[in-house]
Amino acid sequence: SRMPGVLPLPLRISQLLLPHTENKKGYKGTLHLSEEKDIFDTDFIYYIIKDELETRFPNALDKTLSFLENQPKLKIQKKNKIYILNQNDIMYFDRDLRVTHIVLKDRTITITERLDDLIDRLDLKHFIRCHRSYIVNVLYLHEYSYNSLIMKNDYTIPISRKYQNEMKAFLLNYNEE
Repeated sequence: SRMPGVLPLPLRISQLLLPHTENKKGYKGTLHLSEEKDIFDTDFIYYIIKDELETRFPNALDKTLSFLENQPKLKIQKKNKIYILNQNDIMYFDRDLRVTHIVLKDRTITITERLDDLIDRLDLKHFIRCHRSYIVNVLYLHEYSYNSLIMKNDYTIPISRKYQNEMKAFLLNYNEE
């Protein structure tokens, strides 16, 4: 369903940067869609028509890098380590007794900071509190019902009565941009 002659930028960057290197399948050459499907596990930011690659690639790369640099961050301290997290990689926060689990796309970090303190430091464009024990990033919301959310990782999060109206209003007015 792609436009003919147009490649998503991550694939095209791979083709430009890795044209003569050995890929993970063990042969030399450019990447092909049939063999490298995992390259599409990213959000596409910019498309380039093959015929215009030479002139448009520098601008596309600058836009991509600028986009990545301007993502809101969250600094977390855990014992003697400091984590700088991209907020768009955080799926949700789960408070369990005296610890908070920060559930990211690829891992979970456990800290002692309370949700009340964390929400003050978040970009509230995508994050909302839905329960005394949960803050969710609606970028990872798969399904909403009046009393629960199903996240893209199939985890079900309750919505308490206190937050039901706020959650519904937030989602009705939500704009991903």
